[in-house]
Amino acid sequence: MNPAHRIQRPTKTRALINKAKQDRLGHAAHATEEEEDPMWAGVMGRVVVDLTNSRHLIVRKAATVAGWVVEGKTENLAAPGLGNTLVMWSDMSTSVEKVSKLAAIGGKINHFPSIDLICRKVPLAANINRMKKILPKEYNSVTPKTFTDYTEFRQHKQSLVQEQVKRPHSTPAKKFYIVKPNNGCMGKGIYLTSNPSQDAFAHAVVQEYVNRPLLIEGRKFDMRCYVLVTSVTPPRIFFYNDGLVRLCSVQYMPVGDENHADQCMHLSNYSVNKKHKLFETASETGSSGGKRDFAFLTSWLNQNGHNADKFWASVHNLIVKTVLSVAPTLATAYSTAVKGKQDGFTCFELLGFDVLVNDTLEVQVCEVNHSPSLVTDTPFDAKLKFDVLHETMKLVALPSKVPNNLTPSPSGKTLSKEVSLQTMLGMHGVKKRNSKRRTLAEDAVLSSYRRVYPSEDPHLQASYRHILQVQTGVSPHQPSERRCATPLPAASRPMNATPPQKMLRTLTSPKPKRSSFAGSLKFSPYLK
Repeated sequence: MNPAHRIQRPTKTRALINKAKQDRLGHAAHATEEEEDPMWAGVMGRVVVDLTNSRHLIVRKAATVAGWVVEGKTENLAAPGLGNTLVMWSDMSTSVEKVSKLAAIGGKINHFPSIDLICRKVPLAANINRMKKILPKEYNSVTPKTFTDYTEFRQHKQSLVQEQVKRPHSTPAKKFYIVKPNNGCMGKGIYLTSNPSQDAFAHAVVQEYVNRPLLIEGRKFDMRCYVLVTSVTPPRIFFYNDGLVRLCSVQYMPVGDENHADQCMHLSNYSVNKKHKLFETASETGSSGGKRDFAFLTSWLNQNGHNADKFWASVHNLIVKTVLSVAPTLATAYSTAVKGKQDGFTCFELLGFDVLVNDTLEVQVCEVNHSPSLVTDTPFDAKLKFDVLHETMKLVALPSKVPNNLTPSPSGKTLSKEVSLQTMLGMHGVKKRNSKRRTLAEDAVLSSYRRVYPSEDPHLQASYRHILQVQTGVSPHQPSERRCATPLPAASRPMNATPPQKMLRTLTSPKPKRSSFAGSLKFSPYLK
């Protein structure tokens, strides 16, 4: 921008801004350069939130308590005023175009473009199956065995027959599968069968039924975990330390022909079980009833001789690996949408992970929801969901401004602002310093959220970086930023590694089309 066209703040205004910044951070006037956080430069004004596309009153209540200003429809995406930040909160997914318009005015939105890659059942299954081929040790247990293609399922059935031929004297238990519609929710359209038809694969996934679940009071359950992603360049992932333990209404029996149709025995969805005569309303404290909290589960695990800390660590690891499986693709879509405005915080996402637990305490992702239910029909639900939203809004409201200058490469030349592996990992220059400073800012407001990525465990963090590096086909031993921003030759990529641009087209379209932004990332490691 021509300097002559920039808005010049009056000297008095600049003085007020500087004083407010020092008061808010508790800095002395002579704060050192290391202490001063460029993300906090300038004063964060009001947060103006558009809730036109959100039907939940609990969101409005949480926004009001957080000090956000709820205003009417902002369809034209006009800037909300000097120093203010516009947040659009929607129950529906977003598009690259809308994110681009919001980025232009410094706004935010509660969804990432392409988040459906893990929030729809078919793309989630296809994506995790891809990762199982690339990194089988890390991903084989992330989800139960899931099929999206009838031919693949038939091959699976034939392999079971061949195994039985090798063991003629054994009688294996009859296998059952759970059929889940791609766009289904609240248990709608889900059923169990031992012999899925070819038609079932048209708009659904077919998943092996977990026949030995962990039981509480003789009943099957799952967990609704709340996960906040505040950035994908680099990823920042938070796990809320409370959530829902959802119990079935009917005592569990191993699935068979006589009970496979009993949904209240095999499906833990609240919308299914609340209609059963045996369903118990959750107590206000979350310690009894058909819904309980994580404090109850932790206590129950300890009382029954399990290591609760180890269990929760496995849940955190499961969630991080699921998000990282699409992080390069999300980063590509996001960077295209913001068109070089690399603040990294235009989008955020509050996800609802449904997690299954088997009788050996192995955890697996059942599904991921991009708009987890915010229905508050009990005091327990109302308090939990309000607390989740309130702390989410506190984290989202943190300023995200970073210096406008680009990061110099080791050679002294200025690199493109397009996303690179180094940017995703937060490894270079400004990004690395800002990541450290933002961590301090987040720590000041964190209460029930726990940062699970980046991990404080260096060994765990190294394994997560390996997941990102293998997906992008970039060698972990390339020290140069310029080299890291250049894709490896196809022959040098890890076996089965798929560039995120290609993966995005493959998973979202039955007939792959060239992405509209496929040629826009000049130095992206995600393109062949």
